[in-house]
Amino acid sequence: MKTAAKLGALMLCLSAGSALAQDKKPMSTQDAMSYVKKMDAQERGAMMDKAKQIDQQLTQLQGQVRDLMRQLEKSPKYFDDPLQSSLKP
Repeated sequence: MKTAAKLGALMLCLSAGSALAQDKKPMSTQDAMSYVKKMDAQERGAMMDKAKQIDQQLTQLQGQVRDLMRQLEKSPKYFDDPLQSSLKP
């Protein structure tokens, strides 16, 4: 997560730098800081949306794994360890 935050900050700085380079008139320091803060908030919001989507997918996968583990527990154990099975002849 720290790497993603660093990457987001780097991308924000690069995008802010290119946006500032495209302007014809120079921005004041205060305007530049407010612009960077606004872009940072947008980037953070986008990253949080992606994190929520990943959390939902992870929850679904964990549920599927639990269901499969329950199904596996119900299956006969004879083929896993034939010497310990109660079904042996």
